[in-house]
Amino acid sequence: MKNSRKTFIIGHLSKRIIEKWHLDISVDKEIYQSVGLYKHIYKYINEYISNESADYTLKHIKDIISCPDYVSYNLKQKSIEYYKYLLEPVSVVVQQSKDDTLYVASVYPVKETKIRNRKKKEHQILEQILIDKYKYHEAA
Repeated sequence: MKNSRKTFIIGHLSKRIIEKWHLDISVDKEIYQSVGLYKHIYKYINEYISNESADYTLKHIKDIISCPDYVSYNLKQKSIEYYKYLLEPVSVVVQQSKDDTLYVASVYPVKETKIRNRKKKEHQILEQILIDKYKYHEAA
């Protein structure tokens, strides 16, 4: 097995997040991280304010997921975005694979304006989730 295929449990999806964003995912579902994530993040290391910040962020992915400052849902990517202020504001993106496994897809620094904009649009995102979930489907 290749290193990029090795995974380990990095956290669990909380009931609070599932309920808030109306997700069809079981409570306390495990979130996995691939060893290959480090290679992916290294491509974007220059986006961090420093190598120390990147290293610190990577060492605290579990903390970001377990105790985020804010969580949003990305409708386009169908991903859960965990935000936390560490040495700089960062985001951990969690997606669901075709086999329903939750995994860390990316970790990167963000501008504070992105977090503020997500918070401003929260009611629109929730509204769209509910519309999509309960919309009337006409018979073909």
